[in-house]
Amino acid sequence: MSFLHFILNLILIFCASVGFAMAVQAPNRSLLITGTIGAVSYIPNIIAATLADDLYYGIVFGVASVTTLCFFAARMYHIPAFILLVPGLVPYFPGQKMYQMIMSLFQQDVDQFIENTSGFVETSLCIYGSMLIVNLALPFIVSFFKKIKQKQAKNIAD
Repeated sequence: MSFLHFILNLILIFCASVGFAMAVQAPNRSLLITGTIGAVSYIPNIIAATLADDLYYGIVFGVASVTTLCFFAARMYHIPAFILLVPGLVPYFPGQKMYQMIMSLFQQDVDQFIENTSGFVETSLCIYGSMLIVNLALPFIVSFFKKIKQKQAKNIAD
């Protein structure tokens, strides 16, 4: 992949995230943040997918980065996390597999239907599993770092 292709993908993902945020009527102050989260999440996605040579690893790391960025941006900018999360996940949604799954069902092609359904389910499991793990782990990680910071502040004060 060339550098120009990579930059173009970042721009398109930014626009897709902002466009979807506008479609779901997200507040105007969240549009730039949502687009940035969507675009930045592409970086770990492409790195993981390239290193592992597997699309699903890229989806897991991309969704984990979206979820993590939304967790912190929601607290920083006082915007509900789901307003940032849903448009940020646009690049990872398995819409193409769902379309292919429905088309193969209408064409009564059972083998293609099964293949597309398994691709849709695998992608969905990567998305939801990654979101679940990150959402369960982040509060514990943040509280751990807060305790360390409090101990350091207490040691400095003494």
